[in-house]
Amino acid sequence: METIDSGKSAAVYSGPADDDSVLIDRYLEHLAGTRQLVENSLLAYRRDLSRFSAWLQSQRLSFIQISKLSMQQYFIWRITEGYHASSSARMLSCLKGFFRYLQLQQLITSDPCFNLKPPKARAVHAGSLTEAEVEALLQSPDQATTIGLRDRAMLELLYATGVNVSELISLQLQQLDINAATVQIQGKSVRVLPLGEEACYWLKKYIHESRIELGCAEDCDQLFVGRRGGKMTRQAFWYRLKYYARQISVANKISPQGLRRAFAEHMLANGAKLQHVQQMLGHADLSSTQSYAPENGRLRVPMR
Repeated sequence: METIDSGKSAAVYSGPADDDSVLIDRYLEHLAGTRQLVENSLLAYRRDLSRFSAWLQSQRLSFIQISKLSMQQYFIWRITEGYHASSSARMLSCLKGFFRYLQLQQLITSDPCFNLKPPKARAVHAGSLTEAEVEALLQSPDQATTIGLRDRAMLELLYATGVNVSELISLQLQQLDINAATVQIQGKSVRVLPLGEEACYWLKKYIHESRIELGCAEDCDQLFVGRRGGKMTRQAFWYRLKYYARQISVANKISPQGLRRAFAEHMLANGAKLQHVQQMLGHADLSSTQSYAPENGRLRVPMR
């Protein structure tokens, strides 16, 4: 087992020419003396600091050269490499203590960890929809009815784009471009999302065959309308979704985020880049998108 070398830890720092390992040794000596940590804890600190030092070397940086921007880039790198949020939170806690120590020793003038927040922990979900279950859900509405045709179009658009329910029910006709196979979403940010062939087919069919029959007035700009031609509500949509989910026995997996989660998980599992899915979902923070990534970390061309 690795041990803390007392000879090493007594090394004297003489300036920027000293390498990061000397600073790690000095910090571990400080922890051993002031916090009386057991050897395993010291080894964990050494392991985290050494891993961070290795990343710094790949960026041609050192402990005394790193900026807050570089620190942020490091944690973004950890997300793209598939590190769990809990692991990154532990790393940040370790680095905060380390850089506070360097600042107190007047080896750095500012703390690059100041005000940095730990990555969000991965949410635990009891079950996610498989691609087969989503396919069954999409086919559940009775397309021979006006309501069923509308519901199929809504489900197809939801699964094709990953929009949230509020964005879905607020869509206006002018936001949809069937010819270009895109839809413009006006959420926290404006984003133009691609539509697959299936979504385009069912949207076109709904607009030409069902929307007017639902009582939509000629001057109505709302894309999806209720039974009386008015705007769909969140409650009405989720009532319909639950109805279809019960038909294929996946009601326990359906939640207000169910299809949005399925969209993200299936995209990532089939090879989409994390940043691409982040842009489609409209996430400001990449760690929010990482919560949808497969646990094994290896992200493997979207379906449909």
